[in-house]
Amino acid sequence: QKLRFGASQDLQIFHDGSESYVKNANAGSNLILESAHGVDIKHGGENMAKFKPDGAVELYWNNAKKMETYEFGVDFAQNVKVGLHVTLEDNGEVIFGNNADLKIFHDGTNSVIRDNGTGNLFFQVGTSNKFNTQSGGVQFYGSLYGDDNNKIELGNDQDLQIEHDGSASYITNSTGVLGIQSDELHLSSKTGGEPYLKGFVNGAVELYHNNSKKFNTTSSGNHSFGQMTFDGRIYPNT
Repeated sequence: QKLRFGASQDLQIFHDGSESYVKNANAGSNLILESAHGVDIKHGGENMAKFKPDGAVELYWNNAKKMETYEFGVDFAQNVKVGLHVTLEDNGEVIFGNNADLKIFHDGTNSVIRDNGTGNLFFQVGTSNKFNTQSGGVQFYGSLYGDDNNKIELGNDQDLQIEHDGSASYITNSTGVLGIQSDELHLSSKTGGEPYLKGFVNGAVELYHNNSKKFNTTSSGNHSFGQMTFDGRIYPNT
């Protein structure tokens, strides 16, 4: 049996033996549930949904509140699972942290990940840190990779470039002096086992041939080890 309301019996309330229904039979109109003091939907003593006048809509799972609307949007109590996409317009922000510590957004021109909180912004593989930003710059953990013919470029006009072209490696400086500064400088084979040149602050510069020292400077001049061959003239100081 059904309770029917309306000139065309548009509103119906009934039970079909298994389920109970409040049905609007007129496809051209809406079913409106209205209360001056809000509406609560419950199963037994457990909350399912609450609708508050001039206020929030609350949704529950197993009597625990999981979502609530508020004046600026929606507040989720725990995780949010999305089947496909989350789309935000320009300048729409995804905000993390109690004090809006981390923001991700697109401003119409650029995409930004902004850390406004304390500590650093970390990028991880699993739970292993690989990269982080900090007040003084950035720090990476492990190796920094680049394929052949990719360059590290430094300077406003990319004045200093470091690259490998697949056959050879290059350090190219296009402006001013290329300076290498150290209190002790070694140039050697890739294993470090065979030196080419050694320089010491306030001391000698040494030159090598086949891992054997052949020449070094001294406080009074220089010292040669072995035979010296000249292709031109020697002009002694007088």
